[in-house]
Amino acid sequence: MVLSDTMVTAAGPEEAIEEGDDEHLVEMLSKPHRVLAQVLLRSRESFWKMNLDNLEQQMLGRGRFGVAYQIDVGTGPSVLKVTRDPYEAITSYRLQGMKTSRVVPVYKVWQCSTSQPWSDDGLGWFVVHRALLAPVSKRDAQHLEYIYSLYLDEAQDLWIPDPGNSGRAMRAKWKRFVESDYEGQEAARVLTILNDVSIGASELRKIGIDWGDCHSDNMMRDGNGVLRISDVGWGMPERDAEVIPPDFSLDEVREYLTSLKAPKKR
Repeated sequence: MVLSDTMVTAAGPEEAIEEGDDEHLVEMLSKPHRVLAQVLLRSRESFWKMNLDNLEQQMLGRGRFGVAYQIDVGTGPSVLKVTRDPYEAITSYRLQGMKTSRVVPVYKVWQCSTSQPWSDDGLGWFVVHRALLAPVSKRDAQHLEYIYSLYLDEAQDLWIPDPGNSGRAMRAKWKRFVESDYEGQEAARVLTILNDVSIGASELRKIGIDWGDCHSDNMMRDGNGVLRISDVGWGMPERDAEVIPPDFSLDEVREYLTSLKAPKKR
């Protein structure tokens, strides 16, 4: 069984396990940071160029589908994210090079192609974010969870509003819900955060990405304190459809890093 085929075409990782019960896939799901770290180690020379030389100390966080490391590609602190989610890979690929105001800037996406010892390509994907974001405050995290809970409640018939006049009616409906649970400055704060989420979701819609995964783990602040979408993994309208994530070789990555560090021609 080829792992990448199962991961891409199955409706979800749990179903992939049920269908194939592959021991390596189970391992990937239970301990993704260990498996993907092995891929990094096997390509250590390429990642040394990103100043990734200590996997433990430079780890920013890890989750069910991947792990993030702090790196430096010659222009300041950045993030190397390794993910097993093909939807995050293809969504990030669409964002590559785009200038956005509320979404993390994505500068490079490529596929792991050295997935030995199992000889199965597509073990995961690398995504470089040219930004080092900070977690939101505890209070703002609570506000985001509140927004997320309302958004997921089908009985409320809410969706993330568009910014500007097109989303005026939906923002008015959100305002009624928020002001029934919050007062004064707290209500205004929740609505400000909702507006930031709205702008980010709208930026993703413009490139064909339907995003609504606005819980606090997926929102962070940049160096200027601006709230940004930091994880676009739940960004495809049909997650059970077959997708073809980007495929770049490590040679292309080396060329990319060299171009970043090369002096500009006058």
